[in-house]
Amino acid sequence: MRLTFFLLLAGFVMPPVFAQDDEQQTPFTLGVDVGYRQDRGQWTISGGEGGPNIISDLEWDELEIFELRVRGETQLGPVNVEASFAYGEMVSGQNRDSDYVFDNRQGEFSRSTADTEGDTFDFQIGIGLPFIVSETGFTLTPLIGYSLFTQNHTDTNGFQELDDPGLESLLDGVPSDLGPEDGFIGPFDGLNSTYDAEWSGPYVGVSAILPLGERSRLVGRYQLHLVDYSADLYWNLRDLPFENDADGWGHQLSIAYEYSIREDLHLSFEGAYTSFETDEGIQTDPGGDIELNGAEWESLAVRFGVLILF
Repeated sequence: MRLTFFLLLAGFVMPPVFAQDDEQQTPFTLGVDVGYRQDRGQWTISGGEGGPNIISDLEWDELEIFELRVRGETQLGPVNVEASFAYGEMVSGQNRDSDYVFDNRQGEFSRSTADTEGDTFDFQIGIGLPFIVSETGFTLTPLIGYSLFTQNHTDTNGFQELDDPGLESLLDGVPSDLGPEDGFIGPFDGLNSTYDAEWSGPYVGVSAILPLGERSRLVGRYQLHLVDYSADLYWNLRDLPFENDADGWGHQLSIAYEYSIREDLHLSFEGAYTSFETDEGIQTDPGGDIELNGAEWESLAVRFGVLILF
């Protein structure tokens, strides 16, 4: 339903691009990029009153993602309108789940790892007002827009690296059910847990275009995001569904080198970094609400593509 909404929204923005006549054409740029990303995600919860400030720490690391992005830009009067869609296939990664008895990640009594695969979907739409600030064509464009980033993880091939039931019993005087089985070390069957995270909200930013001669230019961009983080999780071995929810912020920084093969066809090579994090939030499961200390997401990407000018 949400994807359908964004497709319709983009459809309302883009029709002027195609409603061209012989007297006046609306400029339009279409870009197609392929890329490679490496992501990392993490969240922690507290043990509540009298418990450790971090009782459970979940991290997804070295998530290798191959990405396809389609983007478009048009000009409506003095205003630039842009939108982009990106789909990524998460081909490999590693999940670690650690539990602690004492504050500050001390007294680790359980640690398991798993392989991670999945996919990602990103959507951004925004407007900007460009200003040419020098005779060389150096241009600055303040930006405002809305973005949605999702990461869908599936964890399999679980391996229990540490399980100390004696240390675990210090939590409440008796062993808890946080570990898969007291004292068990080694691979365990049947793991098929999921973590589907979503970061959405408005952003402001600025882009800069620096010509490097007649055929090439550098394009830099910075965006500051305010985000609503939400996640649906399901630990299948415990038949345990739960949710994360928190507010946060994030940064996106990119720089691209563009080279003109001809007037209507450019090549682009881009590097990009994204970093999001949240304040404290809530984790909700059938047993009640738990304090979510915070969540993080980082992404480092390189992309190569073509830009077609109509």
